[in-house]
Amino acid sequence: MIFSAVWYNKGMEEETLTPNTNPDADEGAQFAVESKESLEWFMKRLFEAESELAKIEEQRKAINANLDTMANEWRAKAGRLRYLYSDQAAAVAKAYMPEGRKTYSCPYGKISFRMTSPRVLINDLEAAKRWARTACPSAIRVEEKLLVSAIPKDAIESAPGLAWSEPEERLFIDTGVLKEIEYGS
Repeated sequence: MIFSAVWYNKGMEEETLTPNTNPDADEGAQFAVESKESLEWFMKRLFEAESELAKIEEQRKAINANLDTMANEWRAKAGRLRYLYSDQAAAVAKAYMPEGRKTYSCPYGKISFRMTSPRVLINDLEAAKRWARTACPSAIRVEEKLLVSAIPKDAIESAPGLAWSEPEERLFIDTGVLKEIEYGS
């Protein structure tokens, strides 16, 4: 693959290689990896880019950890306020709520009262399953799964509905900075 390459180093100064010497290259191409030197130039630039990315990712992790700590402190405070005052707030909201309404509103939010629909509670799962098998069999579901790892490798070729995938070559480029990245499908 031939590509144009203008590199901005850490100081953001432009750096280029000599024009492409490949006669089959596109007219506008400035660089192609076609020698040991150009390969090492590419790998050095990739290493530098991934090193900078790794630094930024580490900074993001630290910032996110600090924000998580702050959010957890505020979450705990909100939880304490709800625990301490929710019942009292509900009683006062009901007292001041307009007749026929289900929501008390103020500039800082709403307190709503809604009736939930009844739902089935399972107190004894085994007893409920025994009953459902005879009284309502459609309520029982049995799910089958094929565990491919349990099939012997030598049986796959003769098994209907199973086949081996074609081996494919994959490209991995590793600068040692970030975890290995796979390119292609």
